[in-house]
Amino acid sequence: MTFQHLFIVSIIIVATKAECVPKPHPEYYDFPQGFKWSTATAAFQIEGATREEGRGPSVWDEYTRKPGKIRDNTTADVTSDSYHKFREDIALMKSLSVTHYRFSISWSRIFPTGLGKPNPKGVQYYHDVIDALVESGIKPMASIAVVTSA
Repeated sequence: MTFQHLFIVSIIIVATKAECVPKPHPEYYDFPQGFKWSTATAAFQIEGATREEGRGPSVWDEYTRKPGKIRDNTTADVTSDSYHKFREDIALMKSLSVTHYRFSISWSRIFPTGLGKPNPKGVQYYHDVIDALVESGIKPMASIAVVTSA
C-alpha cells in the first residue's frame, strides 16, 4: 500500500469517526428543579487533629502509624485539617451553592476510650460544625464513623 492509499484510508476513518460522535443534549446541562446539590466527607480522611482535645486513637490511627503500612508513611494526623478549618470548608461549600453536606462523626473524638463518658470538646466540635452549616443554609446530614478505639 502506498502512502497515498494510507492517507486516503486515514481520512475515511477520521471522517467516519467524526460522524459517530453524538451531538450534546442541552438538557443534560440543567439540573431539575429542586435538585439537592450536596457533598460528602469522612471524618478520618479530612479532620486531622488525631491527638488533640481529647480524641482517642482509632484502629486506623494505630495502623497508619506503623512504618510501611502506608506507601508514603502518611497518617491522618493532619489530613486537610478540617478540624481547624471547618468554617473555611463550609464557606467554600456555600460559595458552590451546596444545599446538603453528609459528614461522619468520629467515634474516637466523641468516645476517646471506645465507651464511657463522652468527650465534651469532641461533642462541642460537632455542635459548632452543625451550627455553622445551618447558619450557611446547608442541611447537615451526619453519620457515625465507628472505627473502634485502639
